[in-house]
Amino acid sequence: MSSEEDIFILVGALPAGTLIPKPAAKGLFRVKGKGKRRGQSALIYSIPNRRNGDASYEKGINQEEWRKAYGQLLGTGHFTADWA
Repeated sequence: MSSEEDIFILVGALPAGTLIPKPAAKGLFRVKGKGKRRGQSALIYSIPNRRNGDASYEKGINQEEWRKAYGQLLGTGHFTADWA
């Protein structure tokens, strides 16, 4: 098993409601749990809705996206949207 797979498993084991640190964000991002996205296992999380604070959007990152993001982190030292 590779390092990115190990980290994906560890992050996927975070309990629902765990806050995801986003320094520039104005709202709270929270882990929702495990799920499927584009046919792969994924970490599902909620992001704030700027128009309606009582509702949130649901997003996720699947294993292939995680692998690409992790590769970019190792190569450049930071995450950007360029890995997508």
